[in-house]
Amino acid sequence: MDHVNETIKTHPKSCLKNHCGRCCAHECGGAAALTDGEREMLELLAQYAFLPLAFDPASEEPVCLERTDRRQEETSAALLSLWEKRLIRIDYDMPLENYDYSAYTQYERYGSAALTAFGQETLDQLEAI
Repeated sequence: MDHVNETIKTHPKSCLKNHCGRCCAHECGGAAALTDGEREMLELLAQYAFLPLAFDPASEEPVCLERTDRRQEETSAALLSLWEKRLIRIDYDMPLENYDYSAYTQYERYGSAALTAFGQETLDQLEAI
C-alpha cells in the first residue's frame, strides 16, 4: 500500500507553476476546464466539506459510494482528475471521524476527500461566470 501514498503525493511538475488551464485552473485569472462530473463533485465538496471514500486496489482508484446518480467509474475518474488538477485532496489515511463506513467494508483502506483552497477559488471563479 505504500505505492498508493506515493502515487497520491506525486503531481506533474508542470502543474506546480504557470498553470496552462488545461490541467489546472489558470493562476492568471481564467477558470479551469472541467467536465460536468468534475464540476458536480466540486460543488458537492463545497456543500459537505468532506466526502468519505475508499481505495480500490484492483483499479487503484478512489471509490465514493455517496454518488448514486453516476456510475462509479465516472465518479472515480472525476475524483482522480480533480486531484491531479490540485482542486481536491484525497487522503486514504484520514477517514472521517464517526462516519459509518459499513458500505465500504469490501475495501481495506478508508479515507476522505476535501476541497483545497485552490479548488474553492476555482469554484468561486466558475460561479462568477
